[in-house]
Amino acid sequence: MKNILKITLSVSILAALFVWSGCNGSEPPLTETEIVGELLTASTWLEPVVTVDDVDQSDLYKDFSIRFAGDGTYSSVAGDPVWKTNGTWKFKNEAADVLVFDDDLEVTINSISDAELEFQFTWSETTFEENGRAASVRGKNRFRLKR
Repeated sequence: MKNILKITLSVSILAALFVWSGCNGSEPPLTETEIVGELLTASTWLEPVVTVDDVDQSDLYKDFSIRFAGDGTYSSVAGDPVWKTNGTWKFKNEAADVLVFDDDLEVTINSISDAELEFQFTWSETTFEENGRAASVRGKNRFRLKR
């Protein structure tokens, strides 16, 4: 009877150890959308360096900033005409290398890190008014932002 009890206790302990070790095993790796999503939403992106068709247009966006929220919304400051004050964003694909803003503007992420975000898109609108003068943003826009 003692041997049966010892064997039963030993088997129970081994089973508990296997179950416990399975629970503490490595977690599945994060997906690209999770990794990029965490980087995007960690804080506000600002200090833009902007080119349009490889011409520096940073002055047009000198006060620009954008904040991504985990619920698929964003808010921006001084982003006219491209960026709405508030809108939506989502990943186009599982590779998390293309964002879709407000269901129509596709933005390709060139690079993202804890410190810097660079993306590009093609803007088809011709101009916008700034203090009575037209400033062109039509063409290939490239933004480099910092935290």
